[in-house]
Amino acid sequence: MARALALHVHDVTQENDAALAGINRKDRHVAALALTQHADLVVTNDRRLRREINALSLPLRALSADEFVLRLVLDDRTQVDDVIDELVTKRQRRPVTRAALLDQLAVAVPRAIAELRSTA
Repeated sequence: MARALALHVHDVTQENDAALAGINRKDRHVAALALTQHADLVVTNDRRLRREINALSLPLRALSADEFVLRLVLDDRTQVDDVIDELVTKRQRRPVTRAALLDQLAVAVPRAIAELRSTA
């Protein structure tokens, strides 16, 4: 366990530590790594972490998985539809229909799937 965790632990610099003071200590490493890697977006379903990141005056925003996928759908619906179709095609051992796959995905990303279905 210690070896596995070591692969995912990253030092928080003094500079990041001060900038991230508004984020709870247990999640601070997530935002620190995002900043270190110059990311502009963190996708997390942790409501508190999203609220804390978005409250800081940093060039970093946090979205839920549903919000992120919804943005993808709104930005390029055709490409998302193509991915869905490819997933359906690849399911050979236990075939699935497009509607059934969308039902499964709707559990995790309901607004995004509702948007996909609205113009299907």
